[in-house]
Amino acid sequence: MAYQTQNICAVERKIKEINPETDSKVRVIGTVLSKTENAFMIDDGEGTIQIFADSKAMQNVVERKIVRVIGHILPNASTFDIKAEIVQDMTGLNLKTHETVQKLWNRENM
Repeated sequence: MAYQTQNICAVERKIKEINPETDSKVRVIGTVLSKTENAFMIDDGEGTIQIFADSKAMQNVVERKIVRVIGHILPNASTFDIKAEIVQDMTGLNLKTHETVQKLWNRENM
């Protein structure tokens, strides 16, 4: 299956909640664990995932910093990765407060 960019809304997910069979575009927030020239790993406290990104998006990637990634799911044989469209520096974000707000938002909009 060829990778295709689609203009669809990204759903906010914890890494462990991503389902490559139903999720095609996601938003995840996590701490950068490591990076290479075109990829990096993030940890959201409940899971880790590899993110592939172009050189422009990689400019916002710094180890131990918090980032939000918006991208497409890339399924492979036994797991999946994300191809980033956008990488946002979320330095200063209080993750606990963010999670509390997300839980309240999700409960309110069910």
